[in-house]
Amino acid sequence: MSSLSRSADAAGLEVRCAAEVDSFVLDVGFSAAPGTTVAVVGPNGAGKSTLVAALAGLLRIQRGRIVLHGRVVADATMKVFVPAERRRVALVPQQARLFPHLTVRANVEFGLRHQRPDLDAVERRQRVTDALDTVGLLNQADRRPRALSGGQAQRAAVARALVLEAPLLLLDEPLSNVDVGHRQTLRRVLAEHRPVGQVQVVVTHGRDHALDADQVVVLDHGRVLAAAPPDELVANPPSAWVAELLQPEGEPSSPPRRSAVIRAGRAGNPEAAPGGSLDERGHQHDPDPHHRSGPPRHHRSADGDPGPG
Repeated sequence: MSSLSRSADAAGLEVRCAAEVDSFVLDVGFSAAPGTTVAVVGPNGAGKSTLVAALAGLLRIQRGRIVLHGRVVADATMKVFVPAERRRVALVPQQARLFPHLTVRANVEFGLRHQRPDLDAVERRQRVTDALDTVGLLNQADRRPRALSGGQAQRAAVARALVLEAPLLLLDEPLSNVDVGHRQTLRRVLAEHRPVGQVQVVVTHGRDHALDADQVVVLDHGRVLAAAPPDELVANPPSAWVAELLQPEGEPSSPPRRSAVIRAGRAGNPEAAPGGSLDERGHQHDPDPHHRSGPPRHHRSADGDPGPG
C-alpha cells in the first residue's frame, strides 16, 4: 500500500479539546508522533468512545483544537470543523456496522469511493481485493453481512479501514468480537500494512495491546490521568486500575502513586497536570461510581451510521 499523501515529518496528532455529550464532559490533551500507536485505556464510562467520536469527526468539540499531520480538523475558536467524510480518518468500531444491503466487497469499497475520488475503478477494486485477502475474507466477498459470523464481520470492518490508508486509524476495541485464532493475525496485519506516518489510536481493555503501544493515555471521568510509554506506567502506575491492567500475570502490582509521568493537559490549560477535582458536569452518571466493571458504555455520538472507516 502507498504512503500517506502528507509528509511523515509533519506533526502526527495533537489533541487539546473539550466536548460535551449530555451531562458528560470530555476535556483532554495529548499528542502523538507520526507512525506511533496510542493505546487509550480507562474504566467504563471514562470517555474513551467519546474521544474516538471527537477524533473521527462524529462529535463537535466546544473548546480547543485537533490537528492531524499539520492539518487543523477541528478548532472551536476559529469555527473549523472538518466532517467525518472529509477528515481522512479510518474507524474500526466495536461493532462492524456493515451496510446490510451491500456485499462484503461493496462495504469495504464504500469509504474508499467517497474518501478517495482520485482513484479509478480498477485501482479501487484491486485495493479492496488485496484488503479482503489480507484479512482472510476474499472467499466471502460476494456475501451479504447477514451470512457472516461476528468475527468475520469485524474482519470486514478492518479491511474497510485498511483500504483508506488514512493518516489516522481509530480502533475502538476492534478485536473484541474476533476469535483468538484471528486476533493475533489482525494485530500483525494492522502493524505490517500501516502507511508511512499513520497514527493509530487503539481503545482497549487488553494488556497486550496497551504494552505494544508507543504511548498509553489513561482516561478517567473524561480527563487524562496519565500519558506515557507503557513501561513507565508499569513502573509507576497512576491508579490501582492501571496497575492491574498492565502488570504481568503472576507478579504483584506496583502500588499506585501520584505519577511523575503525567505529560498531558486539558483543553483550557495544556500545561496543567490532569486530574484534581471535577465539577458536577465532569462526572459520569454511574449508579455506583466505585463499581465500573462490565461491558463498555457507548455515548450517542459514536453510534449511528457506519463511520468513516
